[in-house]
Amino acid sequence: MFLNMIKNIAIFLIIITIIKKDNIFTTNIKDLVKFYKDNSIEFSEISDLSDLIDEIKRKKIVLLGESTHGTSDFYNLRLELSKNLIETGDFNFVAIEGDWGAIYKLNLFVNQNKSEKKDFNKNSDLIEVYNILNRYYLWPRWIWVNKETANFILWLKNYNLKQPDSKKVGIYGFDLYGYQKSNDMLKFFFKKYFSEKFINFSSDLDCIYKNSENCVQKLDNIINFLQERFYNKNDNLNSKKLFYAFQTAHIVKYGYQYFLKNSKNNYRWNIRTENFYKILINLLNYYGENSKTIIWAHNNHIGDLDGVKINFGNMKNLRELLKNSFKKSEIFSIGLTTESGDVIATKYEGDEPKIFKISTPIPNSFEDILGKTGFNKLYTPLYKLKSEKNIDLKSFNKSIWHRAFGVVYNYKNEKYHYAPIIPHERYDAIIFIKKSSPIDLEL
Repeated sequence: MFLNMIKNIAIFLIIITIIKKDNIFTTNIKDLVKFYKDNSIEFSEISDLSDLIDEIKRKKIVLLGESTHGTSDFYNLRLELSKNLIETGDFNFVAIEGDWGAIYKLNLFVNQNKSEKKDFNKNSDLIEVYNILNRYYLWPRWIWVNKETANFILWLKNYNLKQPDSKKVGIYGFDLYGYQKSNDMLKFFFKKYFSEKFINFSSDLDCIYKNSENCVQKLDNIINFLQERFYNKNDNLNSKKLFYAFQTAHIVKYGYQYFLKNSKNNYRWNIRTENFYKILINLLNYYGENSKTIIWAHNNHIGDLDGVKINFGNMKNLRELLKNSFKKSEIFSIGLTTESGDVIATKYEGDEPKIFKISTPIPNSFEDILGKTGFNKLYTPLYKLKSEKNIDLKSFNKSIWHRAFGVVYNYKNEKYHYAPIIPHERYDAIIFIKKSSPIDLEL
């Protein structure tokens, strides 16, 4: 699975960093603490971030990160930022690092029209949200089966009920782990809407279980068929249904490639990244030329690879693919990180989640430095600092350790979770929480 791959990458980063240690930590740490204290904004409420919201609401793509997959503060910040952007910035959809098929059920829920749902009843709707979330079967399900996600879905549902169809905001997943379930859904789609194609396409879709040599070509043929039907304006089938099937076919293809036996870690990482990108590009095209999106994903996906002082070879991430397709001025990424507190994670892949205490960050790391500013919550407008002439960039341009971990937390080997970055090259802004809390799994 991808978690083992991430662990191997992290170890690789540590080794290379130690080799290149003469290139990092040459700056007086006290200077860095003073630098971030002088150039950051302490905040307590989302309204304190009005300057940030004014800046990013004009962007086409806003990437909201997280340094863990189990921190409530990150979820709530993304929720509040997204609410403000949706209300003031005309964003069309939120895309999250979750399974396409499972999250699509949430999209259908939040886009019910008034004839389907005559009024908004918080209690009954909350129960319905919980029922949908509880059907999310993929490990690690707690990433989205939590109260923080439910609260956002409930808010989005209520918001959409007040909007005309053209202004309703969607929510979609762009991950591929549920590709086999998506394969079943695609068969059901063909049986219902294209019965004349069902036998042949069903047989072609079964290639994912046989590892046949021409399986990718068969899946591409299905994608091309659905794409042609989707863009055929004379097709009688509902365009939403066709688009759903079109996206689902991509998930099946990339999922099949990702889980091929003997696939190398770099290959798997890039396949997953390409899937993220393809699903997002299709969504942006679906919503039209001026469409805008808010993306929730891990810092490792939304941070610029150029900001990590490691030679990644041919490895890609989502931010890199997006910046190759859109203007720099159209994209904005915000990294979220924390110094201490508790987090929901697991010790090993496949385990049940539990609460871990986040270890003290390694000395002189980014998290350690931000913690020493004395701010409980801070926002640093990195994009502004690198363009201001009166800023001393001597300290600002040095590499520094930065922590990130996913669903597995190797707390006994804290150093495995770090990589050297130049913050302003990695993110456009950083939001720091000194002491964070775990997500709430009690639905």
